Amino acid sequence: MTFDLLREPWLPVLPLDSDRITQVSLVDLVLNAHRHRRLVGSSPTMTAALHRLVLAFLHRAFTPDDADWDELWMADPAHLLDKKDEFRRRLDRYVERTESRFDLFDAHRPFLQCPDLARRPSWNPAKDAEPHQSTAVLVAPWATGNNRTLFDHTTATERPELSPAEAARWLVTLQTYDTGGQKTGYEKSPASSQTSLGGYFGCALLEGDTLRRTLLLNLVAYRPDEGRPTGTGPADRPAWEDDEVHRPDPGPPRPSLGLTDALTWPSRRVLLFRGRETARASVVGVLRTPGTRLDGDLSQDVEPMAAFRERWISDSGPARTVPVRLEGVRGVWQYTQELLLPEVARWSRSGPKYQGKAGEKKLASKNKLVPSLVPGAEPARLRPLAVSRVDGSHVIPDSTVFTLRVFGQELGKNGGNIVAWYEEEVPAPVALMRARDRRIGYVIGEAVAYADNLGNALRVMETTYRQSFAPPSSGRRGRPSAALRRTALEIDFWPRVAGPFNELVRRLGVSVGSDAEIEQAATEWADVVHGTAGRAARRWAEDVGRRDRELLAAGESYTHYLGAAAWLRARHCENLAQYTEVS
Repeated sequence: MTFDLLREPWLPVLPLDSDRITQVSLVDLVLNAHRHRRLVGSSPTMTAALHRLVLAFLHRAFTPDDADWDELWMADPAHLLDKKDEFRRRLDRYVERTESRFDLFDAHRPFLQCPDLARRPSWNPAKDAEPHQSTAVLVAPWATGNNRTLFDHTTATERPELSPAEAARWLVTLQTYDTGGQKTGYEKSPASSQTSLGGYFGCALLEGDTLRRTLLLNLVAYRPDEGRPTGTGPADRPAWEDDEVHRPDPGPPRPSLGLTDALTWPSRRVLLFRGRETARASVVGVLRTPGTRLDGDLSQDVEPMAAFRERWISDSGPARTVPVRLEGVRGVWQYTQELLLPEVARWSRSGPKYQGKAGEKKLASKNKLVPSLVPGAEPARLRPLAVSRVDGSHVIPDSTVFTLRVFGQELGKNGGNIVAWYEEEVPAPVALMRARDRRIGYVIGEAVAYADNLGNALRVMETTYRQSFAPPSSGRRGRPSAALRRTALEIDFWPRVAGPFNELVRRLGVSVGSDAEIEQAATEWADVVHGTAGRAARRWAEDVGRRDRELLAAGESYTHYLGAAAWLRARHCENLAQYTEVS
């Protein structure tokens, strides 16, 4: 039995002429990408993982340089259907060279699997009815072990079957987004509780109006022998080209070899088990053990589809970059600088966040925007690699606006179960990707800082109110509780400002070079976010469920918020007035 991923349909796409998802093979997807709107999985994590696999495949097949990219962008959308086309010939040669590595059920080298797991010494036929685990281990929404889910009630004794196409999609997703929790190693290999690498960052994907353009937008100059992109060397290869994934013992941690290695990082050793030989092929079980571990931190030179931000720092502390991750309430738009702007135009904030009335004096003296402090003589890449690539393109006009989608997941305590999946988007004006005017970064940074401080003021209002009823012995009277990170007010406020902020980004994209239009857009944004926060605070204060002492405490907290909001608004106006002084 075989299932050739190059030629069998398994990748879910949304055609341009239909609203129904259909499945295509890997080769068919590449040849006919101009006929499809999107590649879309059954979860945001699957969508991200499948894009990463297709992009690794394209980089290896085309090995494009800068001139190739421009040629591909300007070519007839259907050019790959011509077998005489240069890029079609490159694709055909790569398929011919690697086609034996794409069989899901190959006896010796099954796709992204380790057949030696079948000989695991830990299997005890006297205790285990089957030599494998349930397919629920593979499918994230299904309940298994400690991974409890709300709407699925799969039990440990059930053995749900998967079609080969379903199994292939979840296999790719598992390698990038498997949860943590203790996983037994093979034979003498150590157990591991480490999550797959995708759990440590938001995966950013530039999106065009067709799948073809989306794939091209995320294709970068790839010449391993020349060390391009940074961090990529001659030994770089995707997981299906290497024998490492077929070895059950993952060995010690190792560094990334480059772009395609990172895109297909083998975080797990996996083996799929087929059902009985029937007319309908199926996968009935899976084995999963810890896979390859990354040596070192996830950095700009390792992960091409992540953006990096600087931590909150003091005036004297060193800058440290960490990957941008999605948050359940605040939204990815707050990292627009990190996602879109050139490093020379970025600003960060030093000093503390707004934490209440007592901290206003300290905030006034130390909380300010400063030029982004990136270690090293040259600015490090902080935005996704594809955004930097579009910045340098000579064939995409400044007036173009793409969409930047960011995918991720939130895990529970110890990383052993999935709390939420996220798929968010921000507008991506090409003019902002190319903006070297530091004032653009200043305006965006100040806009985010203002919303952040208003959101914190709302949080302080609610948590202070709640703490006023806490027992005196708790020692936390008047202090925000870590357990109340996501208050009802935050949930009421943050989702409402994402749309207006995206509109601000679009307006800035068409206003580059016009100080008056930029200042007007920033002022109108401030009006919107101030009003949104004020309405959220008023709804909270007018809660009809309060009586007596609760009503008095709520009124006191609301009065303090009004004073804080007025103070923050005045400070924000002062900061915006400095816009023309930024150099």
